[in-house]
Amino acid sequence: MNPEVVGDGMEETKSVKAYSIEKELEAKKFFLEEGTFNFWNPASPDDTIISRILEIAPAWSVGYISPTLIGRYRTFDQVDDYLLSFIYNTAPEKFRCVFVFDPYLKTISAYDVDEERPTLPIYLDFDNLVQELDVEEMTDELVTAASPYGADDLDIRAVNPTGTNWIYDLSYFIANGDIPSDIAEKWEAWQHDFLTNQTYYRGLVSLETSATA
Repeated sequence: MNPEVVGDGMEETKSVKAYSIEKELEAKKFFLEEGTFNFWNPASPDDTIISRILEIAPAWSVGYISPTLIGRYRTFDQVDDYLLSFIYNTAPEKFRCVFVFDPYLKTISAYDVDEERPTLPIYLDFDNLVQELDVEEMTDELVTAASPYGADDLDIRAVNPTGTNWIYDLSYFIANGDIPSDIAEKWEAWQHDFLTNQTYYRGLVSLETSATA
């Protein structure tokens, strides 16, 4: 869309704004009457959400659908929207899913957001796509020690096996490789012992409180 040509008398440069092919669905109207609809059923696809989408986009076909989405029903008020808006906004919110378009095969896939997917080893560096890198530490979110408290001097000492009001979290720095592996292993072993003894410690505190009362 909107090609532009810039020339200086010696040479010309043309710029064109390009969109992925599913952009064409943005102009198609989508209507859904009030009712309860199944997301997808390959054995009986009629009147499912996917089949209603394909009625408006007949050039597209079904790709991968997460098994957990098959047979998932949701109730809608009347929907009168554009197709791409429905696919990107309304349907994902209702069904907790993500739509993925394959512009080459022209397939529409849907993934359950709770489905575990394999990690893709994608690396960005200055040799391919990265032109500039700006790293800013969000210091307020990197908390390694916290002392929770509430109204009327409420604290966590009664359920904290250390006997103090402090809890600790080094998980970010361990995952980031900032802490040597031998120290990280000792820390994680201590965390395991800490959680294991939490119930036991809480029981001892309860017995002490009963005896004192």
